[in-house]
Amino acid sequence: MKLTPLENSNTTLQGGHFDSLLYQSIDEAMRVLGDAGKQAIYYYLEKSFSVKKEDFAAKVDVFSSSLVKIFGIGSNFIFELTLRILSQKLDMDSAFFDLTKQSFPECISIARKNFDSRKVTA
Repeated sequence: MKLTPLENSNTTLQGGHFDSLLYQSIDEAMRVLGDAGKQAIYYYLEKSFSVKKEDFAAKVDVFSSSLVKIFGIGSNFIFELTLRILSQKLDMDSAFFDLTKQSFPECISIARKNFDSRKVTA
């Protein structure tokens, strides 16, 4: 299945680095927990799973499995919200991602490939 950028794709991609956009998306999604809750989860991820917030993009698999251990199936809400926000930043159609058929790390890998291919052709 081919990914196609949505209208006005140049506005978000200019100067944006994928890892930075992913981190921003995760951080925005985690705001649903409130600031204190978000900071507590970041602390727990670092102390219990050795995942610092600046490493989320590089350690998507560990980040993902850690959130599942913390929230169980509730982690899907954070994953879906992150993908929706990231899709907006990348001007991708968020409906392309289906967490019932793909893992969160697989979705991120697809988004990264799409970003890289669009960056090369831009």
